[in-house]
Amino acid sequence: MTDLHTSAHRAWLQALGRPARGLCPFEYGGRIRDALLDEGHDAYSLDLLDTDVVGPHIVGDAREFLQQTHWDMIIAVGPPCTYLASSQAWRCLPKHDPDGIRAGNRERGLDMVAAVLNTPCERLIMENPKGVIPNRLELSTKTGLWEVVDYYDARQRAQSKGYKPSCPASQMINPFQHGHAESKETLLWTRNMPLITPTNTLDIETSGWWYDGCNGGTPRWRWPNQTGRTGAPKMVPSAARGHTKSLTFAGVARAMGAAYGAGETTTNPLYQSK
Repeated sequence: MTDLHTSAHRAWLQALGRPARGLCPFEYGGRIRDALLDEGHDAYSLDLLDTDVVGPHIVGDAREFLQQTHWDMIIAVGPPCTYLASSQAWRCLPKHDPDGIRAGNRERGLDMVAAVLNTPCERLIMENPKGVIPNRLELSTKTGLWEVVDYYDARQRAQSKGYKPSCPASQMINPFQHGHAESKETLLWTRNMPLITPTNTLDIETSGWWYDGCNGGTPRWRWPNQTGRTGAPKMVPSAARGHTKSLTFAGVARAMGAAYGAGETTTNPLYQSK
């Protein structure tokens, strides 16, 4: 990863001579779109669903728009993580998914991740929770494009000595770093875009709760959205659960808007535009 000075990012914005055109795929909540608009950018959210909040929004397939060359930056708040997150990995195993439906959805999700990383846009942010992406994507030496690695090949590699993820994230952020008393480890993959600086880090001993170790767990502090023994999210299953969980935390969205308007730009050589 190569760090550039703050002035380099500001110089790029100034050299445009106009508001930067930003696309936010997989976002129907409009929070990052609106944060970019507040910074003076010309931003659009994009999803198969209509937007929850009135504003510039495109209804369509992200793969079509990711290949367009007129975007100055793309902030992909996804792809949808239902089958990509670590917490869902066990449910994709044959024992729990005999028909292979969930595993198939996971592979389609990874194909969408590759489509995001292969966008020709020079400035890119992709967001996803901790999950399978770092080990299941690799940069092809033949095509120069990101490709999905076979599940069993990736599993075998990950078990080998000295293995390093083939698609490492550039940064991990948490809501509690931006004023929300919740824990959700979220990874960011960056290309010529700023890293996110904590804006309002909360103290878990002030904002959280003490788990006393009942039911065989280890006593420790937990955030309000966590269960005691495992630390898993408390949100109960419902029809609206996926919709609610996919919304970007307002504090994180504001931090992104501020960072993409100025701040230190970081380039990860793995994610150079194709």
